[in-house]
Amino acid sequence: MSTSSTSLFLFHTTTAILAGPEKCCFAFRENPVPLKRVTRIIRTHPRCQQKAFM
Repeated sequence: MSTSSTSLFLFHTTTAILAGPEKCCFAFRENPVPLKRVTRIIRTHPRCQQKAFM
């Protein structure tokens, strides 16, 4: 029974990791992006470590 519950736990953990946010910010610009280069603005997923707009 120990092996089967361990396998189930690993599968559940892997599934949770793969189902995480698709886009997160890991680096940020200090200077502003010129407005003519902005085509759309997207808020990062709530589960991202850094809250930001892309």
